[in-house]
Amino acid sequence: MQTPTTVKAALARNAADVLGEFRAASAIPALSAALSNPIFSGEARAAMARALGQIGRPEVAAPLTQALADSEPLVKAASLQALRDVEGFHDGMVAVPLVKDADASVRAEAATTIGMMHTRAAASALVQALASDPDVVVRKKAAWSLGSIGAPVSVAGTALQTAATSDASPFVRSLAQIAISRLTQ
Repeated sequence: MQTPTTVKAALARNAADVLGEFRAASAIPALSAALSNPIFSGEARAAMARALGQIGRPEVAAPLTQALADSEPLVKAASLQALRDVEGFHDGMVAVPLVKDADASVRAEAATTIGMMHTRAAASALVQALASDPDVVVRKKAAWSLGSIGAPVSVAGTALQTAATSDASPFVRSLAQIAISRLTQ
């Protein structure tokens, strides 16, 4: 049996999904306020972050960036994904602290965000993730992102070479080899 709280969370999630699909800019203030409201479940607030990303207007960047400090991994991961869709937003540095998050899905989204926003200044954080993260998906995303940003050879070369030859995952090894070809001087 569903509790009233469960029903409200589902309704909030569904409403956010609809507002995002319609790209309802008029809903930005309500979605932004709800995104930081702990009365809603993490799942509902993640849906609100996704909806803001679908709307994609520049004014959604601030609430999404604030949500990166949320205690819920679902909310942080969804906010990182949503920021990648915000018109004119290119500050991948907001993702750097999350490369060391306790949750692997957040770390993977942070690495992806850095790569998609071509944030070369974050190369050291990606190198560290590639070299030491226990999660294979995070290491794959870190290798891909190092290639995507065209990291300097002096920063990423050794770590990528090591990953290309000795990472336990064939996927990481493959992506590291590809990334090596995209490094810059």
